[in-house]
Amino acid sequence: MPSPTTMPPFQSLADLEGLALAALPPMVAGYYASGAEDETTLADNRASWARWRILPRVMVDVSSVDSRAELFGEKE
Repeated sequence: MPSPTTMPPFQSLADLEGLALAALPPMVAGYYASGAEDETTLADNRASWARWRILPRVMVDVSSVDSRAELFGEKE
């Protein structure tokens, strides 16, 4: 199984799922890739992931961006 530092690149959840299923024994992969009865929960989960979008912001002024984080009441 690949470690996080040697994992092949992926661009979608389907790519990641394919890598995971290839690394698992067939019986285990079949269990995780399927759903119970009519698989409505599995379909809902896939639809939920499909709604996620990464919206790149280009040509935005970042000269005053503060990337510090507040942790336990202190900004670092």
